[in-house]
Amino acid sequence: NLCVVEITPDITQQMLDKITTRLAEFHTFFNTANEGRVHNIKTASAKINQKLVLPGEVFSMDKTLRDRTEKNGYKPAKVIVNNELVDGLGGGICQVTSTFYNTVLLSGLEIVERRNHTLPLSYIAVGRDATISQGYIDFKFRNNLGYAILVESWVTGNQVSVSIWGRKPQTENSIRIRTKITEKTQPDGVEIQIYPTLKPGEVVVVREAVPGYKVEVYRETVDPSGKVIKTEKISVDRYLPQKRKIRKSPVSAVDTEEGEEKE
Repeated sequence: NLCVVEITPDITQQMLDKITTRLAEFHTFFNTANEGRVHNIKTASAKINQKLVLPGEVFSMDKTLRDRTEKNGYKPAKVIVNNELVDGLGGGICQVTSTFYNTVLLSGLEIVERRNHTLPLSYIAVGRDATISQGYIDFKFRNNLGYAILVESWVTGNQVSVSIWGRKPQTENSIRIRTKITEKTQPDGVEIQIYPTLKPGEVVVVREAVPGYKVEVYRETVDPSGKVIKTEKISVDRYLPQKRKIRKSPVSAVDTEEGEEKE
């Protein structure tokens, strides 16, 4: 006689049949001129597309994106290291992560791990971003909805989009994100780099001054009449101010004139 052991699969057709409603969707825009960054955005978007997250499961963005190597489809592009933009493999995946983070927030899912960038970003408001660094900083959320959900991600033109699909909610409540800037800090002084290759008097602006911020983020549940019925404090984030950064020659024309007047 054969011994038969019945094994229930983790994923069943019944789970998939009930995924019929888009719970939330979010978009961000990027510059298509940066070929390496665009490539990485498309690569990261494809890696999270069609991911099924089971009830109670914790989704790890770092694990899903895998090693940031050329073998895994990533190219060099600008990344933030020590508060500066430098070249690194996988630059651009933080934009996909930030887009995904906002979709997760709007879906009412539980945030397990998330960290903001040290600097404000051009593609998203302060408090709404999520950074990631392989083996060091992750973005994680738990599916606390009680049923399986499906992640959909795609790139069209200069826009990356993420949707989360699930069951039709029992109520018609909606979710919105509210940010509150509680501090704004202006940078002091100017950062000057001396470049011998520049002509006397030539000045190149590398970066304009950027203020720093402290921002609080709230998730609000709103009923059909527009009344806020639940408020969650999601995070308190800080962004560092950046000084104006310029490059100039060792001796500028202004320095020479001042020297002649002193003589």
